Amino acid sequence: MQGTSLITDSNIKLAIINGILFTLWHIGNPGFVDGISFYFFLGVITTLITIKDNGIELAMGFHSINNLFVFLIISPATEQLAGLSLLKADNMIFSFGVLLFPVVYAVFSKKYEWKDAWVEKLFQKIKIPV
Repeated sequence: MQGTSLITDSNIKLAIINGILFTLWHIGNPGFVDGISFYFFLGVITTLITIKDNGIELAMGFHSINNLFVFLIISPATEQLAGLSLLKADNMIFSFGVLLFPVVYAVFSKKYEWKDAWVEKLFQKIKIPV
């Protein structure tokens, strides 16, 4: 994220670029085409969490919990390891993620007392220390 912040001047652009990079990083996953939008939104939300929290630890924890949830609880039917999870899903992963991400963001906002206006922070210019 630090590297991509050098080529853009706003946090929203940074979130979109990192969402695309996160998606490309997962291109080799089985069932990638079915979950392409899920990967993008996960990349965007983890970038937003990193920006809000001013550190990567919370976003990494969220990503790890997401991976455990997908591996153990509900997996896309196209995944190679889908046999290990309790539930299989055909196309509901994206809709689940769209519902989950705002809830997680709201919980983090309350727990970590993110009081500043997140919309303003999202659209503010990135300040790079010299």
